[in-house]
Amino acid sequence: MRLPKVNYEWNILLGCGRVCPGCDRSVEHYRERSEEMSLEQIDKAIQQIRDGRKRFRCKKIKLAGGEPTKHSQFREIYWKLFHAMVDEDLFDGIKINMSDDDRYPRPADIPNHPQVRWLHSHPRKKSHLPYMQAPQDLGIEMGPCRIPHTCGMSLDIIGWLPCSASIMIVRAFGLEKEMYKDEPPSEPWGYEKICRWCIHSANADWKKKWFEEHPGLTKTKPTESWIAALVFECRRAAIAL
Repeated sequence: MRLPKVNYEWNILLGCGRVCPGCDRSVEHYRERSEEMSLEQIDKAIQQIRDGRKRFRCKKIKLAGGEPTKHSQFREIYWKLFHAMVDEDLFDGIKINMSDDDRYPRPADIPNHPQVRWLHSHPRKKSHLPYMQAPQDLGIEMGPCRIPHTCGMSLDIIGWLPCSASIMIVRAFGLEKEMYKDEPPSEPWGYEKICRWCIHSANADWKKKWFEEHPGLTKTKPTESWIAALVFECRRAAIAL
């Protein structure tokens, strides 16, 4: 029997030196984030992949953030994953999702490898959907979302989430207890609780028109649901809108 393959996105920290408009990690509201995944958490996640090999095959792991190379132990994390991939064949590839290679260049002491891809794009070439605009507020027809398939389950310092786009939705709307899992489940979960707030679930025609009308990074106003959620979250975290 052929095992299904899954992708994982590991948000090893949420901090980033750039404040790009539309960043779905809400860096503009969390300027001084310091949360980092520990090496113990990385070891636990690698072991969970070992334990889950009879249920599904891990296709690739994307290291993201924030800016992943800003993690204080980035090299240690990289080599742990590299050896798990090369020596144990636990997964097929590693991607490192960097903010841009001008401010955060790739570490010079890490050599090239065909199974490792370093992804980066300068902010001038970036474009983001308005993530703090809820489809249900805008009356947008929902459509299929590819993020759970392309990026896969998300892991951060708290635990596992069903997709990478949900990390700030879960925080803003107070869904941590319902959505976070201690280990990656075999089946997706909880989309009905997050997709209505997520602009990535808007239909393809709306998203295509947005990018045509908003080339580059665009700062947008949150819709009603997001404003209410951010007011609550900012009070709870003692941060300013």
